[in-house]
Amino acid sequence: SEKFYTNLAIRRIAQDPLSYLIVTIKKFFYFWLKPIGHELVVNRFPPIGMLLFLFHFSLIALVVHGIILSKSSFDTLFPIYMLIAYFAIFHTVLVPMPRFRLPMEPLLLIFAANSLYKLIKKQT
Repeated sequence: SEKFYTNLAIRRIAQDPLSYLIVTIKKFFYFWLKPIGHELVVNRFPPIGMLLFLFHFSLIALVVHGIILSKSSFDTLFPIYMLIAYFAIFHTVLVPMPRFRLPMEPLLLIFAANSLYKLIKKQT
């Protein structure tokens, strides 16, 4: 039965690759931009849910900036880049739930901290 569903999925993707691409892009952004626990918080405390979203979005922006700043250490950080890419691709294709980002969060925080440090250092 698993083979049946795999073949069915491949046929549907082949029939309409553009729709699959659009859904995959949406899932990618959902995986990265949805804060972990947002669903639980936003329903009970909407203002706190909004703050959580703003904090998370700021964190992701710092992570992206930190990754860009670390390009000079690409060879050293290559395994970390690949781990982040693996999680992003794997969970985007399968199940893009924000909680599956948890194992990566410490690595992402390192890039965000590097970015924040450089921004503060630039100001002084």
